[in-house]
Amino acid sequence: MKHRILFVVITAMLGLFSGVALSAQTRELDFSNLAEFNGIDVSDSFEVTVNPSNFYGAKVVVDDVLSGFVMVYVKQKTLYINLDERKIPAQVKKLFKGRNASKAVLRAVVQVPSLEALTIQDNATVSTNAEFKSNTFALKMTDSGILKGINVKAPTITLDLEKKSSASVTVTTCDALTVTTAGTSLLKLTQTSKDLQLNSKGSSEIESAGDCITLGVTASNASKVNGTGTAKTLNIEAVASSEVNLSGVEAEEAKVVINNGAKVDQSASLKLSIEMNGGSLKMAGNPVIELVGIKNGTVERK
Repeated sequence: MKHRILFVVITAMLGLFSGVALSAQTRELDFSNLAEFNGIDVSDSFEVTVNPSNFYGAKVVVDDVLSGFVMVYVKQKTLYINLDERKIPAQVKKLFKGRNASKAVLRAVVQVPSLEALTIQDNATVSTNAEFKSNTFALKMTDSGILKGINVKAPTITLDLEKKSSASVTVTTCDALTVTTAGTSLLKLTQTSKDLQLNSKGSSEIESAGDCITLGVTASNASKVNGTGTAKTLNIEAVASSEVNLSGVEAEEAKVVINNGAKVDQSASLKLSIEMNGGSLKMAGNPVIELVGIKNGTVERK
């Protein structure tokens, strides 16, 4: 009986160790004959590095047990990188679940001449140190996706973040730059643009630094917007318990609309238009003030 129990225990241990060893083996997959694409869509837990190149391609390194479930394909000029979760056997999924389970190896390097769209989902991470020039650029992030860094130059740029996603983006030149954040997302933005529009919702946060001609901010819920740099004109609308701190933005004129318990801090030097129904406003300098209407709220000169 003791020998039988010992045999069962040893067999179980061997199965455990063989599973760990199996999951530790990796395989490289080369996708060098891809069709042209200018967009990338990454999901699952892939860690992707994007490099500019004269050709289109991707190399993927994954655990050997996952290699048969990797999906890398081009559809409507978008490169998709993900796993076919439905086909992964339960015993393979168990290798990467649990407190002491090893983390799945899911890495990719993508080569592309130009990038116009980037979508990051699930727990995917994308990074690049290069500058991408295009006619337009659109970033869409959701779930717990992470963009560690990208440098973009395009006339029209849109950045959309939601849920728990986070991104670090540098915009070197842009005519119209529009940002929308929601959930608990975080955007760190360095930019040079003509027209910059920052829209924050939920408990999201935007940290913006740089120069523009027109800066518009619409903040709601418990979101926060912090800015530094320069702008000729500020248009700020803050509601609920949002906070907008543009005291570090050197601006000539500002139009401020505050409702509920929102807080705004700005430093327009020439002209300031104020409309308030609750909340608070901090101001610096000696601008000409236009009172559109103040039902209640507080105004403090720093």
